[in-house]
Amino acid sequence: MKLTNFIYLFSILLFTGPIILKLWRRESKILKRYEWVVIIIVAMGTCWAAFDIFSLRWNLWYYYPAQNLNIRFGTVLETYIWAAVVSFIIAAVTLVYAQSLDRKAVQTNARKNSKKRQPKLKPRRH
Repeated sequence: MKLTNFIYLFSILLFTGPIILKLWRRESKILKRYEWVVIIIVAMGTCWAAFDIFSLRWNLWYYYPAQNLNIRFGTVLETYIWAAVVSFIIAAVTLVYAQSLDRKAVQTNARKNSKKRQPKLKPRRH
């Protein structure tokens, strides 16, 4: 196996690795909390990659054998890795964004409720 066989895998890690590391460092608490959601989304995305076989059979594109590991499960292994990584990023970004919206909604409601609880001062009559 030559180093050129890892080009597809290296490109996947090069473009998605920094995003995953940043998400994990900043938002690991949220990702751990919703671990099962992330696992289900990644599993669904990885299964969806199996449909790539139709594109290969219809000659819509092909994988150059010298640039991938050439391990096939219907399509090359790197396609499944790419689908899992991209599914993870989409699930993580969606969960983080939803959590930030929830925090904003709680803060907004807290401000509204704090204003309602303050007694209104009535002007004095002389």
